[in-house]
Amino acid sequence: AMLNSVAGDVIYIAGGSYQPDLSEGFPGMIGDRSASFTFVHSLTLLGGRAGPVGNPANPDEFDPDSYVTILSGDLGGDDPTLLDSTSVNEMDPFRVENSIHVMTVVSVNSATTALVAGLTIQAGFAWDELASTGAPGPRSIRRGAGIYLPVFEVETFTILAVCRVRGNYAHDEGGGIYNEGSSVYLVASEVTDNASRHGAGYRDVGQGSEQRGDLFAYRTLFDRNYLLISDNGGEGGAISLGRGVAWVRDCVLRENSAFMGSLDNGRGGAVFVSRTSSLHAFNNTFINNLGSAGPGGANLWCEVAVVQLDFANNICWGAVPLANHMVYSLIPADVVDFGFNNIEGLDLPGFAVAPGNDVDVDPQFADGMGRLGDSSPCIDAGWNGAVPDAGDLDFDGLARTMDDHQSAAAGRGRPVALGVSHPGVRPDVDL
Repeated sequence: AMLNSVAGDVIYIAGGSYQPDLSEGFPGMIGDRSASFTFVHSLTLLGGRAGPVGNPANPDEFDPDSYVTILSGDLGGDDPTLLDSTSVNEMDPFRVENSIHVMTVVSVNSATTALVAGLTIQAGFAWDELASTGAPGPRSIRRGAGIYLPVFEVETFTILAVCRVRGNYAHDEGGGIYNEGSSVYLVASEVTDNASRHGAGYRDVGQGSEQRGDLFAYRTLFDRNYLLISDNGGEGGAISLGRGVAWVRDCVLRENSAFMGSLDNGRGGAVFVSRTSSLHAFNNTFINNLGSAGPGGANLWCEVAVVQLDFANNICWGAVPLANHMVYSLIPADVVDFGFNNIEGLDLPGFAVAPGNDVDVDPQFADGMGRLGDSSPCIDAGWNGAVPDAGDLDFDGLARTMDDHQSAAAGRGRPVALGVSHPGVRPDVDL
């Protein structure tokens, strides 16, 4: 269907598992590892559909949980389980035949928008089997196992909505998503259980000032993305910004890791920001991320001279020393920080103090996803200046600024009496 499409087409995909190739021309009828679901022009893929088997009366019914639609790199159909991101065997006999890139976007001669909704992209294995013999192939073979976005000559947008990118492995960079110059949008999606040496979940390495990889993540879960041991160090368990700009809002970043064992050189368990990048992180929850003991930065690690860092209304909590939560330059010219950072005690001259950017006390989570208990100190404790508008939604799709007048928690901005509402007054946002 993709090969026979024209720009602007919409392809509806019924629940099931689909591989990029099952060519009988390859040994064992397994298929070509270099084949990929490739966008060469603007195209929309809509999965999660019932199809004529799931619902003959309404084959276009959309329910991605009931009609799970998978683009799988498991060409042999023999992977015993989803990839364990904590320990990858590069010589795993069950995965050596897996697709190098499950999905690829190649912009040829016009602006391209790849819109993907209701799909799971999994089991890519970007590893060159010849590398173990000392004769590695092209670098692209070791990048972007789930989604590969090479450098473009024209503007390209890759949009994933209600999608899962999970269980992919890249030897070098971008286990889940590798981006050299596209604008990537993640909306109500999941990037989970991916592994690599740099940017296990997402990695951008934009090429120069004209080819910058940008990320827009909204209400997305980054979970259990792991860096693997690398002699040269690694960075960014969930997100690694090499030369780009990232807007991360209303997301949960949980149990991502830059821990590299005895080498002790992983930076940024959740997010790594290079000196040529910018990060705008608002209203996110960081839970139990892990950095290496030496470099630190379980939740955030920034190189000196980061272009811009905006960090507000974020909860950073987990079983790591507070000093290792975040690492970045203390030079005001290097950091734009909205207000006071409670964890490091960072109060940069010239910036307005707005307590509540981060918390260094128990946020009293109600569950493992970071939802707040009724008496959490994070209720009504944020700064509305970091919320784009009153209609902004949280990770669960609920109003982020909601007058929770039944809560006994005392808000920072104004007195709150139990059982008393404030009609017409916009409440302080919860962290």
